[in-house]
Amino acid sequence: MIDVQTENLISPKDACRMIPGRSGHGISRATLWRWMLPGRRGVKLDSCLVGGVRYTSRQAVARFVAELNAAPETHQEVARQLRETTTNAKTVEKQLAAEGL
Repeated sequence: MIDVQTENLISPKDACRMIPGRSGHGISRATLWRWMLPGRRGVKLDSCLVGGVRYTSRQAVARFVAELNAAPETHQEVARQLRETTTNAKTVEKQLAAEGL
């Protein structure tokens, strides 16, 4: 969430210039909009509407990059928890079946 009173708001155009793309130039506006609206790997770039114009902030870009780089570890942790939950559910089903329920 962007705090408009403390963070440095920047236009999407300026944010595109701030983030290097594969060619060394800034990323495209379409890429930035995808990051803001649907997100990337479950992480969204924070943005806000001010007077009908969408802005992001330098701090939001830094948070997005940090979260995106941490995302693979998070996904692995979620997968591990899912496997444990599935294993626990199978164990409970076996116990219920053994008791005739």
